[in-house]
Amino acid sequence: MEIVSFKVSQYRSISGEISSDNFNGLTIVGQNNSGKTNLLKAMRVFFEGKFNPDLYDYEKDKPHGVKQGQTSFAVRFTFSESELDDVSEDLSQDDDDDDDDSIIELGVLGEQEEPSNSISFDDGSSKQQESKPTQSRGRKLSLRDRYLQLFNMIDDSRLNSPQNEVTVHLTISNKNNYFYTVFKGYKRKPEVTSSMYTSVERRFIEKILSSFECVYIPSSKSIDDIYHNLLVPYVRSEVASAMKTSVQVIHDKLLEVSEKITNEMILSGIDDCSFMIKAPPSLDELFGRFEVSIKDTI
Repeated sequence: MEIVSFKVSQYRSISGEISSDNFNGLTIVGQNNSGKTNLLKAMRVFFEGKFNPDLYDYEKDKPHGVKQGQTSFAVRFTFSESELDDVSEDLSQDDDDDDDDSIIELGVLGEQEEPSNSISFDDGSSKQQESKPTQSRGRKLSLRDRYLQLFNMIDDSRLNSPQNEVTVHLTISNKNNYFYTVFKGYKRKPEVTSSMYTSVERRFIEKILSSFECVYIPSSKSIDDIYHNLLVPYVRSEVASAMKTSVQVIHDKLLEVSEKITNEMILSGIDDCSFMIKAPPSLDELFGRFEVSIKDTI
């Protein structure tokens, strides 16, 4: 999924409305105090503000001199070809799973026998096995599945078929409450209640927001600031992600080292204590330092 356009109004120095298109490699150029940085910060508010309340405060972030009105956003996304093809054969709107990655049932009751689900009856002369019916578990709902679920709740002549693009609107109230909407202004089917629609809409929006990552790089002439505040946290996170499969190996090795040191202490006559080395709660805290260099032809 890619961003096609981004629009924001009533945010910091943006008293009116600013919109940007063609986000693939976009460079924003403008005079000082023209809203360049605020446009980038607005994007972060749209994607992360719901989860990080420190990113927006109505009293501080409303335009100077504005006594009423709300900060609003409109972001248009386009589905990639692979996302358009990632569609389940059957979509159920009766989805009560609160998890974002709800699972679609591809079958009803299975008929195959599995040893773990078998009950054995013994009458003394013969054995008979009766298998419990097993429920088939299907694939997780894709982003396109979520969109189609929502689209199927709409009944409006202006929207006859699913689109390759979707616009997500966000309005932030003067109480710092976030209100995301999709298909703004379109009519729902009569049988679709407000709670049904809101539930499906919320899951779709959360799936979109979680599929993007905002990295704000402040203007700084200090290489140390950029290294410690931007590069190192990112590298730690990426390396820790790659090391997840080795977490148990790390714990086992630390335990082995701890036992060796404890044994040496016992041999030295210190037998009333033990030595223990533990990994930090977060794996990325294991990495304290990285060597960074730049090589050029000069």
